[in-house]
Amino acid sequence: MKDEIKRLEEQEKKRVEMQLAREAAMKAVEEKNQKNKKNVGEMKKISEKNQTIIEKKKLKEVERKKKLKDAVIETEGNGILEREKIAKTNKIIHDNVKKEKKKMVDLKKQELEIEMEKKKELIAKIRELEKIPIPRTRAYDPTETAGHGLLEEMTIIELRERLEEQKRLIAEHREKKRVEILGSIDKKKTDL
Repeated sequence: MKDEIKRLEEQEKKRVEMQLAREAAMKAVEEKNQKNKKNVGEMKKISEKNQTIIEKKKLKEVERKKKLKDAVIETEGNGILEREKIAKTNKIIHDNVKKEKKKMVDLKKQELEIEMEKKKELIAKIRELEKIPIPRTRAYDPTETAGHGLLEEMTIIELRERLEEQKRLIAEHREKKRVEILGSIDKKKTDL
């Protein structure tokens, strides 16, 4: 009985420890998710800043082109030279815009890779949590058999009743034997 209580206490202790470990793991995952969300938010802000800078540069370039166009019109005599200058500046502007676009695409790729890594980590953690067994203990019922499939299985109550019956039979047998021994001793004393 004490062993059974001790075993039940051990099971309960293990169950509580497993529950605490699981809660700690879930809390760690939640903290990691919060940190990841914060990092993604910061990356989005940086991306938006870069986008606004690029748009401002484009507007400045459009204004500069208009000014160049107006200047070319004013100086018709130097038209060929001005066209060449405009073509060169347009090429430079085009190259700059192309570089900026490439940077933005690379930045977006990095963001997607970081997000994919975070998802993979989260999936791995969830799978680890799913591997942790959750002990499912049943309430103790002394009227149930152990369920091992043996022919002579008995419940705890039946075993206790049988034990009491055996104790009673042994006590009767001892009393009968004691009476016999006392009777034989008395008989021997009377014979002497």
